[in-house]
Amino acid sequence: VNEITRRLNNGQNITDSVSGLNFSRIDLLNALELPTGFWINISNPQNKTYNSKNIDLVYNTFGEIDKCWMNLNNNLLSCDNFNATEGTNRLEMFVNHTDSRINSSFVDFTVDTISPTLIVNSPINGTVVNTVNLSIDTNAATCYYSIGNGNISFNCKETSFAPPYGDYDLELFVLDGITNTNSTKI
Repeated sequence: VNEITRRLNNGQNITDSVSGLNFSRIDLLNALELPTGFWINISNPQNKTYNSKNIDLVYNTFGEIDKCWMNLNNNLLSCDNFNATEGTNRLEMFVNHTDSRINSSFVDFTVDTISPTLIVNSPINGTVVNTVNLSIDTNAATCYYSIGNGNISFNCKETSFAPPYGDYDLELFVLDGITNTNSTKI
Protein backbone atom coordinates (compact mmCIF):
# COMPACT_ATOMS: atom_id res chain seq x y z
CA VAL A 1 0.00 0.00 0.00
CA ASN A 2 2.82 2.44 0.80
CA GLU A 3 4.43 1.76 -2.56
CA ILE A 4 1.15 2.43 -4.39
CA THR A 5 0.60 5.64 -2.39
CA ARG A 6 4.14 6.81 -3.22
CA ARG A 7 3.58 6.18 -6.93
CA LEU A 8 0.19 7.92 -6.91
CA ASN A 9 1.69 10.98 -5.22
CA ASN A 10 4.40 11.25 -7.88
CA GLY A 11 2.03 12.49 -10.57
CA GLN A 12 2.73 15.36 -12.95
CA ASN A 13 1.18 18.74 -11.97
CA ILE A 14 -0.95 20.28 -14.73
CA THR A 15 -2.92 23.53 -14.92
CA ASP A 16 -6.13 23.59 -16.97
CA SER A 17 -5.86 26.55 -19.39
CA VAL A 18 -9.65 27.14 -19.49
CA SER A 19 -10.59 26.87 -15.81
CA GLY A 20 -7.22 27.59 -14.24
CA LEU A 21 -7.57 24.55 -11.96
CA ASN A 22 -4.50 22.57 -10.97
CA PHE A 23 -4.50 18.77 -10.89
CA SER A 24 -2.06 15.87 -11.06
CA ARG A 25 -1.83 13.47 -13.95
CA ILE A 26 -1.01 9.92 -12.85
CA ASP A 27 0.24 7.00 -14.89
CA LEU A 28 -2.02 4.28 -13.45
CA LEU A 29 -0.25 1.46 -15.26
CA ASN A 30 2.98 2.49 -13.61
CA ALA A 31 1.30 3.05 -10.23
CA LEU A 32 -0.56 -0.26 -10.12
CA GLU A 33 1.56 -3.21 -11.14
CA LEU A 34 0.01 -6.55 -11.94
CA PRO A 35 0.55 -9.19 -9.24
CA THR A 36 3.71 -11.22 -9.65
CA GLY A 37 2.42 -14.30 -7.80
CA PHE A 38 0.42 -17.23 -9.04
CA TRP A 39 -2.90 -18.72 -8.04
CA ILE A 40 -5.80 -21.03 -8.92
CA ASN A 41 -9.49 -20.26 -8.50
CA ILE A 42 -12.34 -22.80 -8.76
CA SER A 43 -15.47 -21.30 -10.40
CA ASN A 44 -17.40 -24.56 -10.68
CA PRO A 45 -18.45 -26.65 -8.80
CA GLN A 46 -19.81 -24.18 -6.27
CA ASN A 47 -20.66 -24.61 -2.60
CA LYS A 48 -24.18 -25.98 -3.15
CA THR A 49 -26.12 -29.21 -3.74
CA TYR A 50 -26.24 -30.80 -7.21
CA ASN A 51 -28.63 -33.50 -8.42
CA SER A 52 -26.06 -35.03 -10.79
CA LYS A 53 -22.63 -36.59 -10.32
CA ASN A 54 -21.48 -35.16 -13.67
CA ILE A 55 -20.50 -31.60 -12.80
CA ASP A 56 -18.55 -29.31 -15.11
CA LEU A 57 -15.13 -28.35 -13.80
CA VAL A 58 -14.28 -24.66 -14.37
CA TYR A 59 -11.16 -23.06 -12.93
CA ASN A 60 -8.75 -20.19 -13.65
CA THR A 61 -5.03 -19.93 -13.07
CA PHE A 62 -2.66 -16.99 -13.06
CA GLY A 63 1.11 -16.87 -13.23
CA GLU A 64 3.74 -19.25 -14.49
CA ILE A 65 2.11 -22.60 -13.80
CA ASP A 66 4.19 -25.74 -14.22
CA LYS A 67 1.72 -28.43 -13.10
CA CYS A 68 -1.90 -28.75 -12.01
CA TRP A 69 -3.52 -31.57 -10.02
CA MET A 70 -6.53 -32.05 -7.78
CA ASN A 71 -7.71 -34.05 -4.82
CA LEU A 72 -11.35 -35.17 -4.81
CA ASN A 73 -12.28 -36.83 -1.51
CA ASN A 74 -8.65 -37.97 -0.95
CA ASN A 75 -8.24 -39.27 -4.53
CA LEU A 76 -5.49 -37.60 -6.56
CA LEU A 77 -6.49 -36.75 -10.13
CA SER A 78 -5.23 -34.66 -13.03
CA CYS A 79 -6.95 -31.30 -13.64
CA ASP A 80 -9.52 -32.76 -16.01
CA ASN A 81 -13.15 -33.72 -15.54
CA PHE A 82 -14.12 -35.73 -12.49
CA ASN A 83 -17.06 -37.74 -11.19
CA ALA A 84 -18.34 -36.61 -7.83
CA THR A 85 -19.79 -39.07 -5.34
CA GLU A 86 -23.18 -39.15 -3.66
CA GLY A 87 -23.12 -37.03 -0.50
CA THR A 88 -20.53 -34.48 0.61
CA ASN A 89 -17.51 -33.83 -1.63
CA ARG A 90 -14.34 -31.79 -1.17
CA LEU A 91 -12.43 -30.74 -4.28
CA GLU A 92 -9.01 -29.19 -3.76
CA MET A 93 -6.98 -28.05 -6.75
CA PHE A 94 -3.24 -27.38 -6.70
CA VAL A 95 -0.87 -25.52 -9.00
CA ASN A 96 2.88 -25.67 -8.98
CA HIS A 97 4.89 -22.57 -9.96
CA THR A 98 7.95 -23.04 -12.14
CA ASP A 99 10.12 -22.41 -9.04
CA SER A 100 8.34 -25.31 -7.20
CA ARG A 101 6.07 -23.22 -4.96
CA ILE A 102 2.53 -24.58 -4.55
CA ASN A 103 -0.81 -22.77 -4.29
CA SER A 104 -4.28 -24.26 -3.91
CA SER A 105 -8.01 -23.60 -3.79
CA PHE A 106 -10.85 -25.79 -2.52
CA VAL A 107 -14.63 -26.06 -2.55
CA ASP A 108 -17.07 -28.26 -0.63
CA PHE A 109 -20.26 -29.34 -2.40
CA THR A 110 -22.94 -32.01 -2.11
CA VAL A 111 -24.46 -34.42 -4.61
CA ASP A 112 -27.97 -35.76 -4.01
CA THR A 113 -29.36 -37.95 -6.80
CA ILE A 114 -31.62 -40.10 -4.62
CA SER A 115 -35.36 -39.53 -4.89
CA PRO A 116 -37.31 -39.24 -1.66
CA THR A 117 -39.11 -42.35 -0.46
CA LEU A 118 -42.89 -42.57 -0.87
CA ILE A 119 -44.78 -45.61 0.41
CA VAL A 120 -48.58 -45.83 0.45
CA ASN A 121 -49.57 -47.99 3.42
CA SER A 122 -53.28 -47.72 2.61
CA PRO A 123 -55.50 -47.75 0.63
CA ILE A 124 -54.79 -50.64 -1.67
CA ASN A 125 -56.00 -50.21 -5.26
CA GLY A 126 -59.74 -50.71 -5.56
CA THR A 127 -60.58 -50.18 -1.88
CA VAL A 128 -62.76 -47.49 -0.34
CA VAL A 129 -61.26 -45.53 2.57
CA ASN A 130 -61.63 -42.18 4.27
CA THR A 131 -57.90 -41.66 4.97
CA VAL A 132 -54.69 -42.22 3.02
CA ASN A 133 -51.78 -43.45 5.18
CA LEU A 134 -48.25 -42.78 3.93
CA SER A 135 -44.58 -43.19 4.75
CA ILE A 136 -42.54 -40.29 3.32
CA ASP A 137 -38.79 -39.70 3.42
CA THR A 138 -37.80 -37.00 5.90
CA ASN A 139 -35.98 -34.98 3.22
CA ALA A 140 -39.15 -34.39 1.20
CA ALA A 141 -39.74 -30.66 0.77
CA THR A 142 -42.92 -30.57 -1.33
CA CYS A 143 -45.80 -33.04 -1.24
CA TYR A 144 -49.05 -33.01 -3.20
CA TYR A 145 -51.67 -35.30 -4.64
CA SER A 146 -53.63 -35.11 -7.84
CA ILE A 147 -57.25 -36.03 -8.39
CA GLY A 148 -58.26 -35.42 -11.98
CA ASN A 149 -56.98 -32.03 -13.12
CA GLY A 150 -55.94 -30.34 -9.86
CA ASN A 151 -52.97 -30.66 -7.52
CA ILE A 152 -53.58 -30.40 -3.78
CA SER A 153 -50.61 -29.76 -1.47
CA PHE A 154 -50.26 -31.39 1.92
CA ASN A 155 -47.72 -31.22 4.75
CA CYS A 156 -44.86 -33.66 4.07
CA LYS A 157 -44.49 -34.28 7.82
CA GLU A 158 -48.02 -35.71 8.00
CA THR A 159 -48.38 -39.47 7.63
CA SER A 160 -52.05 -39.36 6.66
CA PHE A 161 -54.58 -37.09 4.99
CA ALA A 162 -58.23 -37.27 3.98
CA PRO A 163 -58.88 -36.66 0.27
CA PRO A 164 -62.33 -35.56 -0.87
CA TYR A 165 -65.02 -38.27 -1.04
CA GLY A 166 -65.36 -39.90 -4.43
CA ASP A 167 -64.33 -42.64 -6.83
CA TYR A 168 -61.10 -41.69 -8.59
CA ASP A 169 -57.46 -42.45 -9.22
CA LEU A 170 -55.17 -40.79 -6.71
CA GLU A 171 -51.64 -39.85 -7.73
CA LEU A 172 -49.15 -38.83 -5.03
CA PHE A 173 -45.94 -36.81 -5.58
CA VAL A 174 -42.99 -35.96 -3.31
CA LEU A 175 -40.04 -33.71 -4.20
CA ASP A 176 -36.90 -32.98 -2.24
CA GLY A 177 -35.19 -29.59 -2.24
CA ILE A 178 -33.25 -30.18 -5.48
CA THR A 179 -35.84 -31.62 -7.88
CA ASN A 180 -35.47 -35.33 -7.09
CA THR A 181 -39.03 -36.67 -7.31
CA ASN A 182 -41.04 -39.78 -6.58
CA SER A 183 -44.67 -40.56 -7.36
CA THR A 184 -47.19 -43.35 -7.23
CA LYS A 185 -50.72 -43.85 -8.50
CA ILE A 186 -53.42 -45.78 -6.66
